Amino acid sequence: MEKETKKHLFKGLAIAALTLGLLIFIPIIGSIISERSAFQTEVVQEVSEKWGDQQTLYGPFILLEYRVATINEKNEVLYQRERALFSPSTQTITGSISTTTKKRSLYQVTLYNTDLLIEAQFEAQEKLLASLGTQGNPEITSKKILYGISDTKGLSEALALLNTPGKVFTLNDNPIIEQIPFLSLDYTAEESTPTAIKLPLKLKGSSNLQFLAHATTTKVNIKSDYHDVKYIGNYLPEESEKGKEQASSTWNIYQPLPLNTTSIRNLTFDKYTFGIEFLELNNFYSKIDRSIKYALLFVGLTFIVFYFLENIKNLKINLIQYALIGFAIFLNYILLLSFSEYLGFSISYVLSSLSTIILITIFTWKISKNKSSTGTIFGLLLLLYGLLYFLIELKETALLVGSISIFIILAVLMQFSIKMTASKKEEE
Repeated sequence: MEKETKKHLFKGLAIAALTLGLLIFIPIIGSIISERSAFQTEVVQEVSEKWGDQQTLYGPFILLEYRVATINEKNEVLYQRERALFSPSTQTITGSISTTTKKRSLYQVTLYNTDLLIEAQFEAQEKLLASLGTQGNPEITSKKILYGISDTKGLSEALALLNTPGKVFTLNDNPIIEQIPFLSLDYTAEESTPTAIKLPLKLKGSSNLQFLAHATTTKVNIKSDYHDVKYIGNYLPEESEKGKEQASSTWNIYQPLPLNTTSIRNLTFDKYTFGIEFLELNNFYSKIDRSIKYALLFVGLTFIVFYFLENIKNLKINLIQYALIGFAIFLNYILLLSFSEYLGFSISYVLSSLSTIILITIFTWKISKNKSSTGTIFGLLLLLYGLLYFLIELKETALLVGSISIFIILAVLMQFSIKMTASKKEEE
């Protein structure tokens, strides 16, 4: 009796050590997933660079360059040159976004074209100058309407005002703000800048599109033929509808302190951006990465059931056979990864899971020649892989459902252990 107890204890400790030893495969598989995911990122970047990158729209603004006369201690008149950037009082952006998918190697990249109309209303020039708070009357030397586009190569046509024929924006050679390409429409000091502008924008981009809430009132109404979108940035839409074929979003943003400033070089826009991101429908790498986190649980539960069956049914399963079963479970993740790159996640999950379940079930039958034991293992694996898929798809509630499920499984295993103990006592 004591010898038999020690034997079971030694076997249990050896199986526990084997389970921990198999953990070496988790970082190996994780590194393969990271490598393939990095390759996908490179492909997305390569296609985006040739089409149009992630786009952020900055503007429109009015830039006034002026000089102010001052008198020094020697009663000499000196002129100091300044610049001031002004936001519109209201800005309205309406239009649509059409998406297309480009395939490169094994991967698909979501790209888009915009057909937008930007309308902006500015205060009169006299009111803008009065807001500067300068001593004396500033002398205007030049005026510009500015519009910033983070990746200007995405422009499908020249940027021009609808209400001012012949006026076309050109790329500003003198950077207004570092790392933001601003297109400008120049006016002479004698010309008056329009207080109301209409600016059609046809732009190509990828991944996401963001706007700037720099006006006192910003209104955006966008429709997209891509329904799987995520809202990013600092403002959520007041209204959003996501159907099977399209999505529409509406923002109404009141900004009591518009971005009017003379400190242009220090100006940052991070707190004012908002927009939409086009999610990748086949982003299977993140799902596989989440599934690998359950690998230890799978191996542990499978080994425990085999150990219980070994004792209840008097099976003879050696450590090498336990190790082969563990290898089969980890091989499932490699199969899932390789299949997913060609077939998508759901189909690949079914194929890889069924292959692993059938392999281990046949192996169990060859070892035990026992229908009850084979059926138990088949049912357990089917339940586990079904539960894992369910948890991966749940995302937000995965922790709650997963913890409850594991609790139930633990209760069942406890019942198994009681049955195993009772069976041994009866044999004695």
